[in-house]
Amino acid sequence: FHYDYKGKKDAGFFLTHPVEYGESLHEAELSMRLLAPLGIRGDIRLRLPLNPEERSKAERLIPSGTLPWIAMHPIAGKEPRKAWPLGRFIALGRRIIDNSLGKIVLVGGPDEGDLLIPVADATDAILLAGQLTLRETAAILERCALFIGNDGGPMHLAAAMGTPVIAFFGPTDPLIYGPYGEGHTVLQSQLGCSPCHLPHSGKFACDTPSCMDDITLDRAWEAIDRDLLA
Repeated sequence: FHYDYKGKKDAGFFLTHPVEYGESLHEAELSMRLLAPLGIRGDIRLRLPLNPEERSKAERLIPSGTLPWIAMHPIAGKEPRKAWPLGRFIALGRRIIDNSLGKIVLVGGPDEGDLLIPVADATDAILLAGQLTLRETAAILERCALFIGNDGGPMHLAAAMGTPVIAFFGPTDPLIYGPYGEGHTVLQSQLGCSPCHLPHSGKFACDTPSCMDDITLDRAWEAIDRDLLA
């Protein structure tokens, strides 16, 4: 099974079950298309089941209190052009803390912990990036009232755990790569060149993240649903 990419000569020549490629479909829906020749169809429900030990560890790390937990992931993996400016994450975190909306926990991969120390210091956040397994990170996200971050793995993991997401998008298309499901907010650049990323290619039209700079701190602040944190 594979996609039959139209426009590419002989792209589906060796395929027993070519599947039409939908350029504007979300990645989750695109993946489901590959299962259709097997007769597997249905609604997509993203969820990562957790065991009691993982949930217990998450409860110890971010215990319940008077204020809700807000997870942040200010990194964009190995593609910095997808990252909202780190200084704005710090400023947004400070507004959250100063207005007593919640407490912040920083999540991320094994190589991201040191990069997030300035954010943790400035926002009094608990820094867990690089210290947890994928499943333990999912347990942390499940306990959070909100996730704020860039286009990346933790964003999708938060959505899969049923946590409302605020995601920043510039060069990549949120219709394809955005948080899947309902109840999420995408803050996208208003520049005419956004999105410029060619799906599944790793190619971007520019080297400078002007589109990410275009998303203001005030837009992010206004996107926070106060009712979720009440």
